[in-house]
Amino acid sequence: MANGFTGSLSAPARCTMRGRRTPRAISFSLSLVRTPGTPRSSCGMAGDGTPSATCATPAIWPCPSLGPSWSNERSGGRPRLPFRGGESPHASVTLFSVKTLFATTWVVAAGIAATPLYSADPLFPDPVFEAEVRKSVFAKRDNKEPLTVDDVKSLSVLQIRDKPVKDLRGLEHCAALLQFDLTGSEVSDLTPLKGLTNIQSLTLSRNRIKDISPLAGFKNLQYLELSGNQVSDISAIKNMTAMNSLYLSGNQIADIGPVAGLTRVWSLYLDGNPVADLKPVAALKNLSSLDLRRTKVKDLSPLAPLTSLSTLLLDGAPVADLSPLIEMARKDSAGEKRFAPYLRVSLIGAPAASRAAQVAELRKLVHTVTLKPSVQ
Repeated sequence: MANGFTGSLSAPARCTMRGRRTPRAISFSLSLVRTPGTPRSSCGMAGDGTPSATCATPAIWPCPSLGPSWSNERSGGRPRLPFRGGESPHASVTLFSVKTLFATTWVVAAGIAATPLYSADPLFPDPVFEAEVRKSVFAKRDNKEPLTVDDVKSLSVLQIRDKPVKDLRGLEHCAALLQFDLTGSEVSDLTPLKGLTNIQSLTLSRNRIKDISPLAGFKNLQYLELSGNQVSDISAIKNMTAMNSLYLSGNQIADIGPVAGLTRVWSLYLDGNPVADLKPVAALKNLSSLDLRRTKVKDLSPLAPLTSLSTLLLDGAPVADLSPLIEMARKDSAGEKRFAPYLRVSLIGAPAASRAAQVAELRKLVHTVTLKPSVQ
């Protein structure tokens, strides 16, 4: 090869192949190496007198005659453009003038021509999740362009119901999210939620969640729905002091100690959990609705301080003695009447339902005592 700058060129070239009527795309790669002693002249001739390159050639040549003369490595130095089937479209080219070369726009284009238009890695790896998020991105809901961080960074509400979502990766980019509802999916890992501490309402019912530790920093959370999962440890909620409504039904929770600090809670649903000790509930002075159906609760005495209680569900719980409840209702009826006149108690399937005298006394003090399922 003649003295000069040698290398390979990367740019999409479209030529009509010999024997073909349809265009064929050819791509090259470019990397320059200056041969010692190369003159700083403009484009010149190769040693055999043929043109080595035409520096002002555009990035896409309409045909070989308008572009540079290429020498394929397998051709022994003979021009090999157009290429025949099975031959490599990568060719060596001699370039003489660096100044002219870099002044040409197509050289810049050549370096990036092979760069893919979109990233190979989707923002949301789970295709079902990606499709659901896309519905909330107005500009891309009707096309297949990849979602970007800019597309989702301002989303404040995201609701997905009964879709087989398994992977929440990508959700971490929804930095403005305030409300997230993922009901009836197959998610078990909440790690992508960890940094979204602005969320105020979070619904994750009927998933496959065991570990809620990624939610530990959610101090702004006011509504949490975790019913129908496999959670046993709720220590992550202990600092969620803004909490108003907490739904933990149908899990494996025995220790409810962490709820003691959630003094703003007015709704607490614990039904279907192996809870026996209600002492932590005594601190929840604003509690209005308490669901203890199908729990292991026997002793109702910790409920005495709850002077805002309006709904108490004890269906299927092993409660046999109603005297603590009667006493707190009697005290309220004789005094402020804050809750007793409005309190609804359900004892369906509980041993206490058979205590006729206690049931009769309680009915005098509260709004309703239900012993049997209502007939529809």
